[in-house]
Amino acid sequence: QMIERFKERTAWHGQTVDANPSGGNKFRGIYNIVLKSIGAARKRHPDVRLDYAIEYGERMQKPGYYFMDSPG
Repeated sequence: QMIERFKERTAWHGQTVDANPSGGNKFRGIYNIVLKSIGAARKRHPDVRLDYAIEYGERMQKPGYYFMDSPG
């Protein structure tokens, strides 16, 4: 659900989720956001896990690692 909403927001601006890298990313050879995300995921420590995905402004209910869908 969050991924579909992100794709929709990106489309509002005539872009796709995999084709909107920053200038610095392009300079360093990262040509799309997918590659950047894969790199970030591979660098994490194996003990780090994602426990919850919550909406912007939603309160955390329990201890753990969260992803918050937020603007910008």
